[in-house]
Amino acid sequence: MVLINEKIYLEDFGECKGIGRCGTCLVEVDGLGATALEMERNEKATLAKCSIEKKNLRLACQIMINSALHGATIKIVEEREDVRDL
Repeated sequence: MVLINEKIYLEDFGECKGIGRCGTCLVEVDGLGATALEMERNEKATLAKCSIEKKNLRLACQIMINSALHGATIKIVEEREDVRDL
C-alpha cells in the first residue's frame, strides 16, 4: 500500500494507514508466492465485512514487499462491483 501511494497517489486509498481495517486499498493479485497468500485476522475480517469473497482480492496494506512478490501482478480495484464470487 505504501509503495502504491508513493508511486501513484490515489485519493481515499489506504484510509486506515495499513491497519487492515478499512478496505480502501483493495487490489487484485495474481501469482503471489505461498507466504504472501497468508492473511492475518484483520484482513480476513475486513474482507468479510465488505462481502469480498474472491480469493485473489487482497488488501494492499497487508501484502509485504519480499521475494514472494517475484512475478506477481497487482491491479488496483477501482470499482467495488463484481468483487464477490456468487
